[in-house]
Amino acid sequence: MIFTIVILILLASAIFRGFHRGFVIEMLHLIGTVVVLLFARLLYQPLGTMISNLLTNLHLIEASVAATLIINLVAFFVLISLGWSVIRLLGRVSRSITWLPVIKQVNSVAGGIVSFVVTYLVIFVALSLANIVNTSFIQTQMTQSPLATYIVKQTPGLTSHYLSNLINFNDGTTTDS
Repeated sequence: MIFTIVILILLASAIFRGFHRGFVIEMLHLIGTVVVLLFARLLYQPLGTMISNLLTNLHLIEASVAATLIINLVAFFVLISLGWSVIRLLGRVSRSITWLPVIKQVNSVAGGIVSFVVTYLVIFVALSLANIVNTSFIQTQMTQSPLATYIVKQTPGLTSHYLSNLINFNDGTTTDS
């Protein structure tokens, strides 16, 4: 029962948040999160090495594994912060376009839908991972929550069905009409 309540609260708040933000901002945040994480992942070590070399050459720190790890961690968070600053700036610029009367309503409804779908998929992944951890609490909550059971059991079938229809695999035969 706890899982059902938490899932319903998460989905309701996702719809509300998506409706408030709108489609453009939701997509910007979704794509921006992936891009910023990749950007930070690719560049944190070169930036950390550069900072570490600079601090070592200035005799501010001594080269050690711990110092390198801390500097790499700081470099990663600096890159994430810079990336999110750019994403937020793009979001502010896009608001001037999305607040036009007709565009605003469509943008809001589409944003609610996108946010719901993304949150649903995150819940599906979280519940699937929780099922791997075989504890009595999680198993009890899963059996007591028809919504959680539905999400775990039905989502793989739904996604494979929709993906196969979307891609529309052809078996190589053609039919002439």
